[in-house]
Amino acid sequence: RGKAVELVVPKKGEKRKLVEMAATNASLALKQAAAQVDEKRERARRALEQLQEDLELPSLPHRIECYDISNIQGTEAVGSMVVAVDGEPRKSDYRRFRIRDLPAQPNDFLMMQQVLRRRLEKGLAGDAKFTPLPDLIVVDGGKGQLSVSVAVLQELGVEIPIVGLAKEQEE
Repeated sequence: RGKAVELVVPKKGEKRKLVEMAATNASLALKQAAAQVDEKRERARRALEQLQEDLELPSLPHRIECYDISNIQGTEAVGSMVVAVDGEPRKSDYRRFRIRDLPAQPNDFLMMQQVLRRRLEKGLAGDAKFTPLPDLIVVDGGKGQLSVSVAVLQELGVEIPIVGLAKEQEE
């Protein structure tokens, strides 16, 4: 500040009571905020346990990666990777992949295959932006997208549980 600072600490009277009340309120607010964080973590943990049970996963899926392909009438295609760690979105790990060598006709299967292969190859090579590998992969699409994604995992020799989200028959 450039000048001497004077701290006044009231020792008695009304001002002392105000300081004590402020300290009590701050302590209560901190405890309440900590309880909310704990409850949020507990809900996420229960949801992950339920997911593990429903999908019959060998372990709790701490890192979940979800993939989708987007395009504008077959052009400007991109693949998106959304990540959740311990049930919470981790936006710093989200990635977007430009689709290279676009097919003449839109082909979501080939585009999904390309995105997943590129992501896993980078992770297996030790690229810091793509490690660690996920505990669960979710692809947006039915049997076709799931089949090509499983083929990529097999091709790379990677064992990661994978599920597909079908829009009509959600099984």
